[in-house]
Amino acid sequence: HRGGMLLAYDPVLPSATPSSHLMRRMRSARADSITRSAQTPTERSSTRQAYSSEGSSFSEDNFRSNDENLCATIAPEPEVEGAIFIKSSDPKEYITSLEQKLTKHGTDEWKQEYMSQRKKFGSDGGNVSPSFFLVCARLALQHGKRDEAVRIATNLLEMRIEDAQMLRCVGYFLTSVQDRHTLDLVYDIFARVKELQPCEPQSYLDLALVRYWRASRALVGREDTSFDLEKTQTDITESQNLIVRVLTHLWVDRFSEIEFPALILLHCVAELAKTLLARGVACVEWPELEMARAFGSLGTGADMGKSLHCPSFDFAVIAWLAWD
Repeated sequence: HRGGMLLAYDPVLPSATPSSHLMRRMRSARADSITRSAQTPTERSSTRQAYSSEGSSFSEDNFRSNDENLCATIAPEPEVEGAIFIKSSDPKEYITSLEQKLTKHGTDEWKQEYMSQRKKFGSDGGNVSPSFFLVCARLALQHGKRDEAVRIATNLLEMRIEDAQMLRCVGYFLTSVQDRHTLDLVYDIFARVKELQPCEPQSYLDLALVRYWRASRALVGREDTSFDLEKTQTDITESQNLIVRVLTHLWVDRFSEIEFPALILLHCVAELAKTLLARGVACVEWPELEMARAFGSLGTGADMGKSLHCPSFDFAVIAWLAWD
C-alpha cells in the first residue's frame, strides 16, 4: 500500500479481515465530523463543546477542513543553515573499501577506513551527506558491530536536522538493531517525528509499533533485573491509544485504507496483552472503552470497537515497510 505500509499476514480464519461495510461506516462517520467546519462560528463553538467531553479523542484538528488538515507530506532535502552537504562522487567506492576492511576479523582497520572516508567530505567531516552515516552503519551492523553501528547512525541526530523523513530512517535502522535499550532512543525519535508530522497517520503507527516492540522485548527479558513492569504496562496502553487515534480520525485521501494495517497492529498488541495478562501483568487486551468513547461521539455506536475485534486472529509474518 503506497500510503505507508504493507503488512502481509496469514490469518487462520478468513473473517480476520474487517468487513468492508464496517470500514465504510468508520470513514463515513469521520467524514461527517469534517462537515462541521462549514458551520458558522457560533454553531462550530457549540459543536466543539458537545464533543470535547473528557476522554474523547477529538481535538481542534477534527473541525478543520481537509485543506487545513493537509500538512507538507513530501519532506524536502535536509537543510541546516549555513551548511552544505557534499555527496560522494561514487558511493560504491567507500562501500567496497569499507566492506573489505570489515571482513578482516580481529582488526580495527575498518574504523580507520571509515574515518578516512568521512574526512573526504571535509577536513572535520562536518559536511557529510546524511546517507553516508546510514550506509556505513548498515555495513557495520551486517558484520556484527552493533555498538559501533549505533554510534555511527546517531551522528545524524547530532546534526540536529529537523527532517521527519531522515529521522524515520534513523529510527527504523535503530529498531533493526534489536536492542531493548536502544528502543528507548527510538521512542524519542518517533515521538519527535509525531510532533513534526502530526497529520500523517504513519507518525502514530510508528510510535505505536515501537511501544509494542519495546514491551515485547521486555517480556522476553523479564527475568532480567532491569524489567520495568510499570513501563511495560504503559507501553501496551499507549500503543493501543495511538492506534485508536488512527482509526477514529479522518485523514487525507492518500491514506485511504490505513485502517487495515492499523487494525492488524492493534490485534498484535492484543496478542501481547493476552500473554502479559496470563503472566500476571495488569493490562487490557482490547481497548473497548477508548473505542466506544471515540466511535460513540462519531455517531456510529459504541459497539463499533467491539465489532472490529477478531478473537481468533493469528498471523505468520508481518512486513513493516519504511515510509519512504
